[in-house]
Amino acid sequence: MLDSILSSIRRIICCVVVLAGMTPAATSQEALEAPLAESPRVSYEQVQGIFKQHCVSCHNEDQPRAELVMTSVDGILAGSASGPVVVVGDPAASPLYLLAAHLESPAMPPNKPKIPQRELNKIRDWIATGLGDLMKTSKPQTMKSNPVGSELKQVEPSWLSPLKAVSQYHRIAHLACSPDGKKIAIQGDSQIAFWNVLSKQMEEQAIRIDDLEISGLKFSSDGKYLWCAIGKPGESGSLARWNFDQQVFDVRLGQENDTIQDFSLDGSDKTIAIGTSSKLVKEIRIADSVSNEYKKHTDWVTRTAYGPDQLLLASGDRFGAVLLWDRFAQREFATLRGHTAMITSLAWHAQKDLLLSGDQSGTIRIWDLHSFDSIENWKADGSGIVLARWLGSDLVLTVGKEVGCQVWRIQQGTSEPKLIWNASLGYRILSAQLSENQSDLVVSGVDGQIESIAISAADGILSRLPIELNKTRASRSLVTYLPNPPTRVSPVQISPTRDTDDVDQAIEAAERSLLSARQTVAQLEEQVSLLRQIKQSQQTKKKAP
Repeated sequence: MLDSILSSIRRIICCVVVLAGMTPAATSQEALEAPLAESPRVSYEQVQGIFKQHCVSCHNEDQPRAELVMTSVDGILAGSASGPVVVVGDPAASPLYLLAAHLESPAMPPNKPKIPQRELNKIRDWIATGLGDLMKTSKPQTMKSNPVGSELKQVEPSWLSPLKAVSQYHRIAHLACSPDGKKIAIQGDSQIAFWNVLSKQMEEQAIRIDDLEISGLKFSSDGKYLWCAIGKPGESGSLARWNFDQQVFDVRLGQENDTIQDFSLDGSDKTIAIGTSSKLVKEIRIADSVSNEYKKHTDWVTRTAYGPDQLLLASGDRFGAVLLWDRFAQREFATLRGHTAMITSLAWHAQKDLLLSGDQSGTIRIWDLHSFDSIENWKADGSGIVLARWLGSDLVLTVGKEVGCQVWRIQQGTSEPKLIWNASLGYRILSAQLSENQSDLVVSGVDGQIESIAISAADGILSRLPIELNKTRASRSLVTYLPNPPTRVSPVQISPTRDTDDVDQAIEAAERSLLSARQTVAQLEEQVSLLRQIKQSQQTKKKAP
């Protein structure tokens, strides 16, 4: 009977595989024995979400079951009460993989089905490749310190690759201007692209970031490095430093469980502050990764900014609170309340003790840092502020989502500043950055527009230069697979003028395939249930006297 059931299961599995138009998938044991040299290189960011979903509910700092903490690389390397859980470069000797793949006991997660094979493959390849690269360049006991040349560093000569086209629906939410004004970094599709200001062309090479997402870009003050906030929303977030001379990511900082909301560098480029979705402001010393946390925000920290004398750090959150932190005493210095919407911009005055802030409701405030009062308060754009910056001593540039660019003159003793000029760009603005020379502005729109704009504080916009990214149109072909027999149907090319019969037929075919797959899954579940009953019966017989 058992042989009959196993034979039936094999037939069902073969049907499922053929139905999908694929060759039979490897078992966990076969996957383990696959040549690791052919495995893709996997970074910690790519497995961090898997651990968070399946492991950290039991293996965290507050509840380290079996003394194993899986919320960081440090905890994984520290191992459990039973010993090491990973052997760098050898998944076959790593309990972390073997238990998750149900190749050894106890199977993990306990009392739950095995996690999907594609996730097991990522864990396997991380142990074999990404973790191995990390250990080659950083000793285990210094993992919390600056892991130079971390898992972001690959075996390829560099992370540069040919610039590729972006989707027509790609939204460019992050931009950065180099200090010398010669280069603009642009968030691409799985890449960081560069616009050469002098040649007015996109550079042919871009930085790969694979399947990670960008949540921030900033150049160092000397222009030698580009800091990138990368990760996956709800799963991971870290900072990586791109070294232009060596063409590699040479530093990685932070291990957040969500994408980093914002970050800023101090004037010396020695310390970096990040805003997190865990309501914390974290300051990290770049040289050794020693960090300090500031706790008082009650929601996501959306903006950070260092004061010109480096004594204070400002941070704003999603509830509209602005806090000042004394960096040397490592404590709160002041709380500035008045905004009622998410803080979207913070900027310090270079000579005066003034702080400029903007929020999602379109409100701009100027704070006196002696009295901690809001001495100016006006509505610049009801649709929201994208950017607010000082231009000289008494001028303020604001970029609103709908209104566009505006320059205001702050007038002592008056309730509101005077509007000097206003320039609508003709599209809804998503992101904006002002260069250090305060005359070059780069802007992106919600429909994918990018422009380099020259402005004059007194005269307004002097010139506008579109930045063109090569874009691809989304595919409009459908591929369907018909069950019993599994005959592959040619792609259905859909044109705007063609009758919808082909689409309806494709939908019907896909629905039939889905129904067949569900029936197959139900059969497999019944067979598994019966096998478990047989196993339980056999174990009971063995225990009987």
